[in-house]
Amino acid sequence: MKIRAVLALAATALLSLFSAVPAAHADSLLVASDPQPHAQLSARPGWVTLVFKRDVAVSLAKILVLDSKGQNVTVGPLIVEGTNVTTQLSSDLAKDTYTVLYRIDRPDGEPEGGAFQFAYGTGHWTSVPASRWSGQTAEPPVLNNPNPKATTAAPTPSETPSETASASASASPSVSAMPSSSAPTATQTTPAPARRPAPQGCCPG
Repeated sequence: MKIRAVLALAATALLSLFSAVPAAHADSLLVASDPQPHAQLSARPGWVTLVFKRDVAVSLAKILVLDSKGQNVTVGPLIVEGTNVTTQLSSDLAKDTYTVLYRIDRPDGEPEGGAFQFAYGTGHWTSVPASRWSGQTAEPPVLNNPNPKATTAAPTPSETPSETASASASASPSVSAMPSSSAPTATQTTPAPARRPAPQGCCPG
């Protein structure tokens, strides 16, 4: 009886241990996450926390959590604490499948990151683009936007000042080469003076 009790306690301890340790990630960068990839949660999550192998620079850290319509559901500022990066989720989160996109700094200062999905309710998994990427040229456009909440690529620079000046100059009214009809022209002639009549009785009849 004692042996069975010991085995039962050992089994319980192992189950609790495995439930407490996040599932292993295939990603060599991301150590753990809460929620875990492909997790199907029965309770509404309030946060997404990512744990990395090294400390994360605040300047490059970014997390977006997109619903199935592509809307970002993160709120508030990003929290960076050493190797942990956390973002808060909307309090009225609907049951849906969510895609987490993240970015941190590489040891050489270049960006790198990845993506995974979890669900609140039943998950409907889709292929995740750029599940692991490294370097600025491979960075997804949505993460390249300096706006921490933006879900679109960064806007392209507007017209240069020289182009703007050229455009405004061409748009200004040009001076007509033809003289105004109200102004006299150089070729306009002045009328000849009237001839004075000859004096009466100056000549014999």
